[in-house]
Amino acid sequence: MNRRSLLLTVLIVFVVHMLVISLIVLRPTTEIIPKQSLPYLPPPEVPNFGTREYRYIDPETGERVVETRFVVSTKLFSGEATTSQAQSKTAEDHK
Repeated sequence: MNRRSLLLTVLIVFVVHMLVISLIVLRPTTEIIPKQSLPYLPPPEVPNFGTREYRYIDPETGERVVETRFVVSTKLFSGEATTSQAQSKTAEDHK
């Protein structure tokens, strides 16, 4: 097999692969790879994140400093756990 036929074979294999990948990726109606639909989750009533920005002048250098802090809440349950649930949970953990 000479160089020219090897190059032609590699080029044909590359083009065929690109065509197959483009058919799978670019056609949303293709059912080759079925996509699972996720259930609708409504957005939270109160956002669980926020930012705070602090601006001040550094007393040592006299430079103006802008400090941005991102705050994210990890509270997953809006109510309070009852004491019997908490006690049974800790009793199970110690066994």
